[in-house]
Amino acid sequence: MFTIDSVLMYGSRICKVFDIREVMFGKDKKEYYILVPIFDTKNTIYVPKCNPNLVSKMRAPLTVSEIDQLISQVSEKEAIWFEDSKQRPLKCKEIFETGKHEEIILVIKGFMEHKRVLEAHGKNLHSTDEIMLQRAKKAIYEEFAYVLGITPDDVPEYLKTKNANF
Repeated sequence: MFTIDSVLMYGSRICKVFDIREVMFGKDKKEYYILVPIFDTKNTIYVPKCNPNLVSKMRAPLTVSEIDQLISQVSEKEAIWFEDSKQRPLKCKEIFETGKHEEIILVIKGFMEHKRVLEAHGKNLHSTDEIMLQRAKKAIYEEFAYVLGITPDDVPEYLKTKNANF
């Protein structure tokens, strides 16, 4: 159970519980968790307390030791890359929605490896691939940044200190 001012992950967004109150949407009045993303305070997310599927997307953020352990584990694993450019956005969306750190990081590794290959031939990532890469990085970097007490822009430098290749 989360309380006002709790910091939590909702899917892949790090949020603060701004309030818990009854809100009327349409004809229904329900109690909601009102979440504000920490790195995007202009948005508000309403999660109905009576919807176990949506509430199940709320979880505590990782700890520093869990982040370091995760970095160590994924550094040794093979990247995830989907060759089929039509299936790639669908497969990536499925992975992003699970919120599973390891899979999201392996997708980032896949995009980064593909990007390096393209750049070696004077080419760039396709725009939809670049968007997916940025979305994946944002999901991971914002949680890491909050937990580590740094900015999302500083996360790549932290990863370098851990010899992470994503």
